[in-house]
Order: sequence, then C-alpha cells, then structure tokens
Amino acid sequence: MTLDEVREFYLSKGFSSYEVKNEIEFLESIGNDIAFFEHATDSNKKVWMYVTK
Repeated sequence: MTLDEVREFYLSKGFSSYEVKNEIEFLESIGNDIAFFEHATDSNKKVWMYVTK
C-alpha cells in the first residue's frame, strides 16, 4: 500500500484527519504502526491492522 492508500483506509474507517495525520507521522518516524477498528458487522469484535514502512 502507498501512504495515500493507508490514509484513505484510515479515513474510511472513521479516523479524523487529525488522527490520520498522527498515525502517518508515527508510521514514518517509527517504521511500523498498529491500528484498531470496529468490526463491520459485530460490535463486540475489533479488527487490527499492522503497517510497516
């Protein structure tokens, strides 16, 4: 994925522009990031995504 695709994915999952900016900055400085999202059909579940540079 490109950074633009990561950015669009975060936005599609309900992250604010501010949150996306922080996540991307963290990814660029540290080299990896884990993000958690609500499950699309089951509110009792979470989905996670691990991103590396």
